[in-house]
Amino acid sequence: MMLKRLLLLFCLVSTIVHASNNCGCCIPCGKNSTTCLISEPCRSSCNDGCISNKGCEFDCDISHTFFKARQTTTNNMLQDNLSLYWWYHDVLCEDDCAWWTMQVTPFYQRSTNGKQVAQYFLPCKQSCIEVKEDGTGDVGSLWLNLIAADDAQFNSVVSIRPQRSAVGVYFNFRFDLSQVMCHSWMDLSFAAMRVKHDLHFCEDNKVPGVKCDLESVCESLNQPDWQFGRFNTCSMTRKGVDDIQLRFGYDWFYCDTDHLSPYFVATISTGNRTCPQYIFEPTVGSKHGSIGLGLIGDLRIWECENQELTVINDFKYRYVLRACEIRSFDLCKNGDWSRYLQVVQSDARSNALPGINAFTQEVRATPRSVIDWWVALHYQWCQINVELGYDLWWRQKERIELCCFPQNIGIYDMVGDCNQNPVSASCAMICQSVSGDNTAPSDTEFVTLTCDDINLDSGATPRAISNTIYAALGYDGMVCTYPSLIGIGASYEFGHDCTALDNWMLWIKMGMAF
Repeated sequence: MMLKRLLLLFCLVSTIVHASNNCGCCIPCGKNSTTCLISEPCRSSCNDGCISNKGCEFDCDISHTFFKARQTTTNNMLQDNLSLYWWYHDVLCEDDCAWWTMQVTPFYQRSTNGKQVAQYFLPCKQSCIEVKEDGTGDVGSLWLNLIAADDAQFNSVVSIRPQRSAVGVYFNFRFDLSQVMCHSWMDLSFAAMRVKHDLHFCEDNKVPGVKCDLESVCESLNQPDWQFGRFNTCSMTRKGVDDIQLRFGYDWFYCDTDHLSPYFVATISTGNRTCPQYIFEPTVGSKHGSIGLGLIGDLRIWECENQELTVINDFKYRYVLRACEIRSFDLCKNGDWSRYLQVVQSDARSNALPGINAFTQEVRATPRSVIDWWVALHYQWCQINVELGYDLWWRQKERIELCCFPQNIGIYDMVGDCNQNPVSASCAMICQSVSGDNTAPSDTEFVTLTCDDINLDSGATPRAISNTIYAALGYDGMVCTYPSLIGIGASYEFGHDCTALDNWMLWIKMGMAF
């Protein structure tokens, strides 16, 4: 009977979460679109023989346009360290048992793998690129409207070192619902935080541009005609509340030394829809709710007088639901950074327009599965607590469905335009130029781009894995008649390749039971 009530409650929350994230159909055509005539979903990937510039492996080493850092609220390590043991071994064991606790955890976090994260955004997983006018660099400057004097060739070297920092307070409220439903509990968590992103953009401009009012790559990547995909050279910040997490659990087995507790989990979205005006924009919260299951357990493995050693575990699986967002994309056969190629209408082939505006579109994004497994070894001596732990985080590759795509556009034929006979250049690449050995080939007939030319993987968040180790020290006692906890901790998170951040974090945890 109690389990049925829990299931009913979870179904109710799941319905609310799903309803808040069900966009039905995306808003028809963003301001950068012209028509929405897609009757069937475009293919979800283009890893079928496509090529990329500079000979890199297109199926795995692609440049991405959108980066999503791990969320704070759903981080098991930040939520459970010290406090999970305190709840089951101190708070619930008091003679006058408390029925709810409040925990407040100020924290500071900073990423360290800027060079690796740069490979996520730049062509062919490089952290430094050459922008040249003669077609021998990683990026052809003509596509960026960078033209040197008549007797020179534009030449510049660009690097970025993206860095993320976050400061905030993590709140957790845990309730003993035994008076309502025996052995049941609930907790609510969220984080109020301020996130700052820095690209640390650096440019060595050896031969500057003199035409089109653009002298450097920095200026070109921020030209006013680009509505999306800019490179901000200043710090970008965002404040807000991260997604809210709710857990409903049942202490299926519980004694003074050991326990096992399955639970249902759901998150409620608090963020706004992403609008990628800049690369590496900070986000707080999301538009995606989620539902899932988890299992908490601990086992005392050693005890001697006032000392004990306990192994604690929290395994959580969530399925993150679909929501509408805006993303930028590269083209399949045109390779990395093809989003920055210029495009034209079929009836105005000399009027080049920024491709990034056309290749940024409404999508239905489904992040899908996320797993967070936390395990810790907790030592208690009298009222002193020492905890060492590990956390594994895994996120599935995102599924993207394109909502809209503009009609009657093709890639600008700059070679043909120089010869006063522009058609289109459907096979052009960002590294090419109008002369030399690496020219952008012209088409014999105008080739119109379709949604199947879009590389959806370039705008999706890829699979990500990270491993975290941490240490925490705490003291539990009484404040007046209320059980209390205070502790400090530090962690380091190792991201697997460039899809996840390396982070260090410091925090102070304070809790009180009522």
